[in-house]
Amino acid sequence: MKKLTAGFLSALLLASLFSGCSRKNRTDTIPLYENKTVMAATETKTDEEMCRNYSEFVFDIAGRCAKESDGNVLISADSILFSLGMTAAGASGDTLTQMTDVLVPGADPADAVAFCIRHYNELQNDSISIGNSVWINKAMSDTLKDAYVVFTRENFDARVENIEFDTQGIDTINSWVSEKTRERIPHIIQPEDIDPNTYAVLVNAIAFDGVWKEGFERVDEDYFFNADGSKVSADFLYGTADTYISSSDAEGFIRPYDGDRFALMVILPDDPEISASDYLAKMSSDSYWDLWESRKNVDDLRIMLPEFTNEYDIELSSILIDMGMKDAFAAADFSNMTDSSVRIDKVIHKTYINVNEEGTTAAAATATVMLRYGGKAMSPSVTCNRPFVYAIVDLDTGLPVFLGTLDNIK
Repeated sequence: MKKLTAGFLSALLLASLFSGCSRKNRTDTIPLYENKTVMAATETKTDEEMCRNYSEFVFDIAGRCAKESDGNVLISADSILFSLGMTAAGASGDTLTQMTDVLVPGADPADAVAFCIRHYNELQNDSISIGNSVWINKAMSDTLKDAYVVFTRENFDARVENIEFDTQGIDTINSWVSEKTRERIPHIIQPEDIDPNTYAVLVNAIAFDGVWKEGFERVDEDYFFNADGSKVSADFLYGTADTYISSSDAEGFIRPYDGDRFALMVILPDDPEISASDYLAKMSSDSYWDLWESRKNVDDLRIMLPEFTNEYDIELSSILIDMGMKDAFAAADFSNMTDSSVRIDKVIHKTYINVNEEGTTAAAATATVMLRYGGKAMSPSVTCNRPFVYAIVDLDTGLPVFLGTLDNIK
């Protein structure tokens, strides 16, 4: 029982990978929104190989988050994919290649964005809803390319809107996220995430509501043993599952939600001393697929599952850069989105989950914040309306001839 939470993490990361995969056409043309195959991507199906490639990103980024965490971890790789997929559609050159190499390793850029679009369309059903939006700084909106707007609206159903990036604008973005996540994530952007040179914020929001296909027999109180060795009292669900999974170092089960489209997958490490985060940090896409392929139908597999709620948030810039998405955060080329010089400033990710006797509710939101750099519009602003230090300097030496402070004006 000690590390049952590893399975919960994997279940949320991977439920959307079960949505079915088949053949697709290959495309190469850039800009992507001029590529007819990409534009028609919703009419094709996803290749199983592309699903496997994408799962490499799922476990790579999950493992990196787990390594950095000293507590519970929960990400939605799909939310990250959709936010960065919309962003990548506006990129070109090495920036585009690096982004898609990280998101869908081994796929060319057009294939990767086409997969993102198809995955977005195939994922939605009665249990899960997805929203996308692109918020443009009103002061810079004249540089946004119309073709990019059309592409994101037609392929990602994105709400594209020009707003002032002030308190009211931040509230508008957060209100949209709250609505799309059914109030489970009340805000994604803080005032400190935005400055006068913020060009755009590209947001994805996901809400999941799953009711168990079969109810539990009872709910009783028992102890859950934490990774730090402590134990806490919790309500446990007692029932059965009909699908057993196992590997050389773990076992678990799969329990479906009503409709048989999504399921909770639980992976319990054999080693009672390993934490769930440590196990996830070492887990690869190959080891996951080995578990998936080990599925066995069994009669009345007895299970014991704690009720729990978890919230998680992380800023992903350093992780994505380390994974190879370097140019997007530095010398970026987003010329298919805008003629302005813009780069990604930060990628903010938040998640929520509640597992109880009735089922599971979950939500995720990802905001890609883009910054304009270079040119006159990038000039910094300094407002001296509070005490400051000043100097009269020698420009040949840089030494101050006079140096003082102004605390009060008389």
